[in-house]
Amino acid sequence: MKILICLILFLVSCGGSWTKEDTALQLTYTVLHVADWNQTLQIVDSEDHEETNVILGRHPSKDEVNIYFASTLMAHYYVAHILPKPYRSYWQMVWIGIEYDVVRHNTRNGLSVNFKF
Repeated sequence: MKILICLILFLVSCGGSWTKEDTALQLTYTVLHVADWNQTLQIVDSEDHEETNVILGRHPSKDEVNIYFASTLMAHYYVAHILPKPYRSYWQMVWIGIEYDVVRHNTRNGLSVNFKF
């Protein structure tokens, strides 16, 4: 898991036509995505919570969660990488907003934000 996150961060920093703003937005998205990932793993271990992501279903396994979040993290980076300005920034900002809202919702429902995997 940590290797995957390091790889994504490395790829983001190597984007040839990326600006510092692109990198900052992608890193912000990545941090929120990983927080959501961690909270979803907490849901898997909890009897008090159910997952609301329709793709994962209410009771996903840890493997399903890990595959989903690793795949969507990489897919998000690649879409951002191929989009031209200003669409890249729009893509990143929309998904930052979505992830922020999900993490905030989960936190309000008793899940923590920690990066222990």
